Amino acid sequence: MKRFFKSILVLALLFIGLNFAYQKTAPEIEKTFGTRNPLPYLTAKVQQFISPEKIQNDDTNADSSKGHTFETNSASVYLDLSDPTLRQAAIDGINIWNNTGAFNFKITNDKSNAKIIIKAMNDGQTNAAGLTDTQYNSLTGHLIKATVRLNSYYLLNPSYGYNHGRIVNTVEHELGHAIGLGHKNGISVMYPQGSFYTIQPSDVEAVKKLYQEQ
Repeated sequence: MKRFFKSILVLALLFIGLNFAYQKTAPEIEKTFGTRNPLPYLTAKVQQFISPEKIQNDDTNADSSKGHTFETNSASVYLDLSDPTLRQAAIDGINIWNNTGAFNFKITNDKSNAKIIIKAMNDGQTNAAGLTDTQYNSLTGHLIKATVRLNSYYLLNPSYGYNHGRIVNTVEHELGHAIGLGHKNGISVMYPQGSFYTIQPSDVEAVKKLYQEQ
C-alpha cells in the first residue's frame, strides 16, 4: 500500500513539474508555431517523412481563387451529399466557420441558386482529399460560384487515418478556398497537406481582412 501511495505521489509531482515547465515555455511555443499546441503540425511532418504516400495534398490549382471574394461575407451552400459521414462533416465544418463570425454560410435546398455546392467524389488518381473549383467575374473579381468536392477515396478509407475531426478540417479547408483563401504554410486550416488543423485565429483574421478590403 505504501508503494502505491508513493507511486501516486511521484506521478503527481511529475505532473506538477511538467505543467510548470509547459506554462513557462508556452509563450515561446506559441511564438514559434503560432499555437500552444503544435503537436498536430509536428505529427504531420513526421508522418510526411515516414509515409509520404499517406499524406494527401490539396489540389495544385486551389490557389486560383485566392484574393477573389463573394460580394459579401455570406453565401448559400447546397449539400449534394448522400453519405451520412461526409454530410455531417460538411454541416460541422460550416458551423465552425459560422461561429468565427468572419463568414456566414447558409445551407439551402435550392441547388440551382446556391453559391457553393459541396459534393462527393471517389478518385484515387489524384492525391487530393478535397478539391475546390471556383468561377469569378473577370470584370469585378467577385466569385460567382464554387464547387467543393470531398474525396471519399481517402476520407472514408480507414487506412488513410481520416477520423471525423480530420474530415471536418478538410471541409473547413475547402470552404476557405471557396471564399477566397489560398494556401498557407505553418499552423493553419489552409495548410496544404494532411488536414490536421481546424480554423485558427490567423485564418479568421485573413478572411475578415479579405472581405474588408473588397
